[in-house]
Amino acid sequence: MTTYPATELPAEAAEQEAVRRSVDAQFPLVAQLLADRPSGAPLALLPAMPAQPSRVEPVEAPEAPRTWTFTSSETSRPVTVTCMPGCEMSHSSDIKTPTHPEDIWCQARAEDVTLPVNVSTEAEEFRILGITLNVRPFDKRMSQRLPHVDVEVLDDHWVECLDPDGLEDVIDALAARVASLRKTHAQLIEVRAAYRKQA
Repeated sequence: MTTYPATELPAEAAEQEAVRRSVDAQFPLVAQLLADRPSGAPLALLPAMPAQPSRVEPVEAPEAPRTWTFTSSETSRPVTVTCMPGCEMSHSSDIKTPTHPEDIWCQARAEDVTLPVNVSTEAEEFRILGITLNVRPFDKRMSQRLPHVDVEVLDDHWVECLDPDGLEDVIDALAARVASLRKTHAQLIEVRAAYRKQA
């Protein structure tokens, strides 16, 4: 802590002294740094504060949805489409040849997960819980014209056209089943340990 001589000071100097003492009391580390520097040394010679690590992760800006044109096989006229955000379809075949509008769709697909499933006593890898985010902008059904999710429960067996509430129901059902699996996992560990002691 910096000390100052207790002498009579003019009003302005006394006020500055009071401010210095207040700052020293509130920021003792700064006061110590100032007290420890060589007399008359410029502030630039004070040790620099270490650089603080950045906790902000860089975020990639999402790509703007693509806009493209195809020829309608119904009218032979060009039709312009803007993909849903995140669409992974190339649409190259739609662009190259006349296409029926109802055959146009956008899709983003989650990475496949497989498990070995016994089929006629042979283990075979099957996709489970496949997820696609889709939209069919020219479909006759309004539910298809809005973004929706299809969940592939097991290889080509789907729960389709889920809106946010429907998908939440699926998530809740699966979460309950995962909780049950975790409970069974703990039970399996206990039962195996007890079974070994019996042997």
